[in-house]
Amino acid sequence: MPNRSVVLLVEDESFIRLSTADELQQAGFVVLEADSASEAIRILEQRHDICIVFTDVHLEDSMDGLELLRFVASRWPPIRLFATSGAAAVTDSELPSGAKFFPKPYDRASLVSAFQNALR
Repeated sequence: MPNRSVVLLVEDESFIRLSTADELQQAGFVVLEADSASEAIRILEQRHDICIVFTDVHLEDSMDGLELLRFVASRWPPIRLFATSGAAAVTDSELPSGAKFFPKPYDRASLVSAFQNALR
């Protein structure tokens, strides 16, 4: 894993976003936070060091998390993609190629391990 890899965390529930960001920071990642797909896209357009996008599927925005991942995959193909949801079961066919899904509540250690493996 590159030193201090940058993760863009997209989650509209602030408690979940803050606690996940804290866990990822403790694991050594730099975490950028967005509460909507539109904010995530603004951040992606400004930063060129983002390695991973981790998004909730259900976002209160014009674009849901799956649409966001498809957009990121088409515009920034090197970025590794991860989705999560507590309400929906997402199949591999719904995700962009190579993306991974974690149902909520997810095990933080498994998430960190998946991020580290994706960056190898």
